[in-house]
Amino acid sequence: MSAQAFINHYSRAFIRGALAQGHSIADICGRAGIAPVSLCEASAFDPEQLAMISREVQVLMDDEFYGLTTRPCKVGAFGLVCDLMVATDTLADALKKAFYGYSIFTEEIRFELSVGPHSASLCVRVAHPEADADHVLCEWWLLKWRAISSWLIGEEIPFLQVAFPHAPAVPVEHYSMVFSRNCRFSQPMAAFSFDRRYLGRRIVRNSADLGRFLASRCFDLMTIPDVAHSLKTGIKNYLESCFAQTRTFPSMEAVAEQYCMCTQTLRRHLDEEGTSYREIKEEIRRGVVMKWLSNIDVPIVEVAHIGGFAEPNGLTRALKSWTGLSPTSFRKKLLANRAGERRAEFAPRGADGRLLQYRAGTDLRGLPEL
Repeated sequence: MSAQAFINHYSRAFIRGALAQGHSIADICGRAGIAPVSLCEASAFDPEQLAMISREVQVLMDDEFYGLTTRPCKVGAFGLVCDLMVATDTLADALKKAFYGYSIFTEEIRFELSVGPHSASLCVRVAHPEADADHVLCEWWLLKWRAISSWLIGEEIPFLQVAFPHAPAVPVEHYSMVFSRNCRFSQPMAAFSFDRRYLGRRIVRNSADLGRFLASRCFDLMTIPDVAHSLKTGIKNYLESCFAQTRTFPSMEAVAEQYCMCTQTLRRHLDEEGTSYREIKEEIRRGVVMKWLSNIDVPIVEVAHIGGFAEPNGLTRALKSWTGLSPTSFRKKLLANRAGERRAEFAPRGADGRLLQYRAGTDLRGLPEL
């Protein structure tokens, strides 16, 4: 799953937000209906667990911001602005009403819409980013506004470019899979740009539809319920199926024929969505390679075969272009990161859930051995 790194990262961050407010993992997981979990890197969550953790942490603290801001935003604010949005005519009207509503509810996060000659930008400004050590709020709300906007018009809105005010929170290659190939980090604010034509799209949902959407028990970051997917999404799904069976990709001409268009038209449509046929293929291959390289029990030679490379050197060249590392170095770094996660998991924490800081000479006896 391309979004797995983000699903894990967000789930852990929401749980940590509740822990910092004095709640226990057992309490959080019990409310979410899942078994108590570890927060180490080896722990994996699925889309339904993410949705349940997100919802139950909010309810537990009566805070839509998961305890990651200096002041809470009462649960129900998002539902109320969604009620306002389905009552408007166009997406532009819907977003303006939603952002005005949040400006009344809270000063902790500000949402803004700016419109240029060809594209529009949706911005997220967090008043106290230091309260969100895992940098999840900006990313989460960018995905959330894109999801509700796409759902309201019944059409997937592709990201053209995405900016983050922080460094990558997960390996950078995963951002191109979930957000956009045009991601920039350490920018002044969090924002994503999209084709301004979507702002004129009519709202096609009503209050009854909204109730079902908000009650969804799954949020996998990659798909939006009841939304016509972009051309990229359709082609990617088709290519993933072909690659899983043959370890090769069909030609662009063959794919264009599947969509009853010529290659020039297909190329133009993909360019309008901010991507290309070559980039979709590389995204799929990269996802497959990263998945199997993360399993250290699978030999690198076998990873090269699974990734569709004729020889291991092909894998080495590709991985160096993506990460700057060879397959062996990549695995060494992965193992080092996992060891660091395990140490952080068992490190002592204060009453607020944050790691205690020790000076040289501190007596650490009694801590668990790693």
